[in-house]
Amino acid sequence: MNDDAPYLELRGLYKRFGEVEVLRDLSLELAEGEILALLGPSGSGKTTALRLLAGFETPDRGAVVVGGDEVTALAPAARGFGMVFQHYALFPHMTVYQNVAFGLESRGQDRRTIARRVDAMLELVDLGGFGARRVSEISGGQQQRVALARALAPEPRVLLLDEPLSNLDPALRERTRRELREAVREVGITTVLVTHEQEEAFHVGERVAVLHRGRLEQVGRPEELYALPESRFVATFVGRASGLKGTLASFHDGGLAAVEIATGTGGSVRWRGRRAGELAAGRPAELVARPESLRLADAGGPGTLPGQVVERRFTGALAYATVRLENAAEIEVLIDAGAGVDAGDPVSVEPRAGALPFSVFPVEDE
Repeated sequence: MNDDAPYLELRGLYKRFGEVEVLRDLSLELAEGEILALLGPSGSGKTTALRLLAGFETPDRGAVVVGGDEVTALAPAARGFGMVFQHYALFPHMTVYQNVAFGLESRGQDRRTIARRVDAMLELVDLGGFGARRVSEISGGQQQRVALARALAPEPRVLLLDEPLSNLDPALRERTRRELREAVREVGITTVLVTHEQEEAFHVGERVAVLHRGRLEQVGRPEELYALPESRFVATFVGRASGLKGTLASFHDGGLAAVEIATGTGGSVRWRGRRAGELAAGRPAELVARPESLRLADAGGPGTLPGQVVERRFTGALAYATVRLENAAEIEVLIDAGAGVDAGDPVSVEPRAGALPFSVFPVEDE
């Protein structure tokens, strides 16, 4: 196999159930040892993509290729993949050791080899000494790690993770997520994680593929998705964001576009953002802003949008103000936690100098 060739490929996967197109020509490439997160809301197609990868479903067209070998027609057991399910699928009547050894025993390996492998996998997931315990006697986070150890024990070609942390409480989820990432990276196995949790996708995935209505919207490093969204869906689904509709006024050097936005008081302002999508001067456009790209200014200042604070939310070191503008739009602004801002205060909003640039998208439905 060429060292530069992708290790795992999804080539134009298409799947429909009845009249519903669930997955529309999904193509992705993973390098050997890479961790990719499939991120999207319910109904985006991410679970179907995972089932096609695992062999539980057959695509209407397209192919799955691993290490240069097409495996599209192979049964799940013949693909040599490991999988951790949302509900772990452990055997509650067995011990931790027996659960991890299950896949190895089915391959007819000798007891000594199995014992060495099970012990190594339990050490990897920080469960050394837990082999004699029954699954029912350990915590949810520990059960998740047992499931991971069982999936890794047969040395699979690819690891598939189906919402593996969704059943854990928030505090346990964060710790287990870190342990999961460290274990997978230590093994160096090519991994696909399916999740609807952005924080989980960003924490575990080296790259993240965002799906929406069966289509791949964008794939890239978490920082790229946040700072350089290629579609309005990615801009608003990944992180916090607010949209301001207006008219595309002009283009500028450096890939910027100016959007003219009505103030709601008879005037307008022109704010600039990076161009994204097919834009035409004089056509409706939407400027999408991150909260940290905006700041509160004195009411009525030049180049600002006037409004009123409708909510202030304290999150610790930071706080957010929701502002209802005079033009009826609502936007979220990052403020200092100690700022003396309260609901009902008249304010104006302006771009924050040196912050992440706005993104400008065409308005498709107008």
